[in-house]
Amino acid sequence: MFSKAADNMVNKLVKMKIIEAEDCELYRFGIETALLKGIHLISYLILGLLLGKTIELIIFLIAFIPLREYAGGYHAATKKGCYIISCLCILSMLLILRVFPAAYYSNSMYLAVFSGVLLLFLVPVESKNKPLDDSERAYFKSKAGFIIVLLLTLSLFLFMLNQFSLSFLLALVLFYEMIAAVTGKIILQKGKN
Repeated sequence: MFSKAADNMVNKLVKMKIIEAEDCELYRFGIETALLKGIHLISYLILGLLLGKTIELIIFLIAFIPLREYAGGYHAATKKGCYIISCLCILSMLLILRVFPAAYYSNSMYLAVFSGVLLLFLVPVESKNKPLDDSERAYFKSKAGFIIVLLLTLSLFLFMLNQFSLSFLLALVLFYEMIAAVTGKIILQKGKN
């Protein structure tokens, strides 16, 4: 579905002489990726609206997306699998925020510290589709490490200001990335054996 839409858009751009024919594949990939990311975000926003947690969703995504980009971790084998797993992760996070009593939020620091420290040791987690060389590994580790420490610091700061729900939300960001990193590491190890 998205490849046909991307093909149509690229063909129109070539006909209009906006892009060169030899650049078609690059533009096709970019357009298809943008369409897929757009569908992901729209689906997430619908889930956030349905559960009355749109602001929390936006904060989660602002923190999670850059961390996920640099920390790596599990990646689904197909685009459909990626979409389903991503939506299930977002749905579970929103349900946790909706269902868990606020009394549990005061434990956010334990979750944040546990997840953050474990992540510092694991990242970056490469996948078979995205192997990293030594310089990339160092670059991604420094970026992911900075984001992890920033999120831990913000979570602690918000906790000290009695902003338990925001502190808990940032702890969930670290927790969900920790799950992706551990899963990715396990799958990578199984693939090597």
